[in-house]
Amino acid sequence: MNEACREAYERGRRAGEACLGSLQSNAENYLRWARAEYPLSAGLDYVAECGRLDRERIDAVPDLTRFPELRGMRERLVAERQGFQDAGHSPEWTGWHFTWPWFVSRRLNTRYVGRAGPAAACTAVYFAESAEGPIIGTNRDVPYWAGSGEGAEPPDGFRRPWRLLAVSAGVHCDEEPREIFPVDTPAIMPKDCRQIADISAFLTRYREFWGPGNFIFIDETLDSVVIEKTNCRLGFRKPYKGASAVTACTYMTPEIRPFMLERQRYSLEARGWSEDAPDWVYWRGNDRRNERLMALTSAEAERGSTLGGVLDILLDHRAPFPDRICLAGETDHPAMRAEEANWTMDTAATVLEGTARRTVARHSTEHVPVYDVDPCLTPGEDIALRQEWIEEARLHTG
Repeated sequence: MNEACREAYERGRRAGEACLGSLQSNAENYLRWARAEYPLSAGLDYVAECGRLDRERIDAVPDLTRFPELRGMRERLVAERQGFQDAGHSPEWTGWHFTWPWFVSRRLNTRYVGRAGPAAACTAVYFAESAEGPIIGTNRDVPYWAGSGEGAEPPDGFRRPWRLLAVSAGVHCDEEPREIFPVDTPAIMPKDCRQIADISAFLTRYREFWGPGNFIFIDETLDSVVIEKTNCRLGFRKPYKGASAVTACTYMTPEIRPFMLERQRYSLEARGWSEDAPDWVYWRGNDRRNERLMALTSAEAERGSTLGGVLDILLDHRAPFPDRICLAGETDHPAMRAEEANWTMDTAATVLEGTARRTVARHSTEHVPVYDVDPCLTPGEDIALRQEWIEEARLHTG
């Protein structure tokens, strides 16, 4: 076993040990969700299906003349899974751990018509220019049973040569990619992909391996691009005055939007539904939310972005649901289950560079709207706390 494979084995073993005794119990929420959201698939043994599919994916090594970055990757993937399995997991549960998200987007969502929710409805914004430095902001919106994320990222400076922000998106009855080999596409991006043009070209070449979702990529010059991604298609949006923003479960680029609408209508027809169905109401609500996000982001870029302004976008609940950005368990159709409604669980805004590096974050508990939660202010390493920052954080609480 070479060094790369030994490292992969140890990485898998550590991951397996970390979830030993909890993997199956933690997975039950996702399995129960899939049975409810894709009722035609309820007879499948999801864990066994993932085990088989994961093995099939590892054997599906692509053309290495087109994808030379994947040389030696199969051996590392096998080693990583062996390490996870040797930590005490069955082959089937090992496969589930590594391939469940892919199984949902490329098998359940393509072969079994389901409901629209409760997909995460997260938001991400980026402003390259402000008086204090580049700023990112994120909301993590999920049903309350899905729990919190990892919270705010520490204000540790910009991860050059590029940074990635991502939110969930997808299309019912989407296409299935021909390439199924497991690839962590951002992780294998060559080091010479340092600017948006290079990043975009690489991701276009690997378009069947990654996504779906809506993504903001930021390069070493602080330029950014939004990439909207289905299973196999992608579209690009340029920043407006240095600002980019994405929210979940909708697409607006001309490369994707017509396809999204056609597939959504097809999924309604396949179920004998009309446009008053909860899915259609949910999808059009996502469109409205996206329109509001674009308007708020553009206005902030026009007047000159600030951390407080970014917080105002993330905590926006002035508009009625579903237009509002910050969520607190609202639904807009009587058939939508309240327990599956999205809540903004975590919100954070960070100044990434300079002498004003800091993060303001909130975490919701006990079904309290995140805009009613006290903020947590964390200065960057070796950055002295300032009184005006404390006042700013308090001011932008709801």
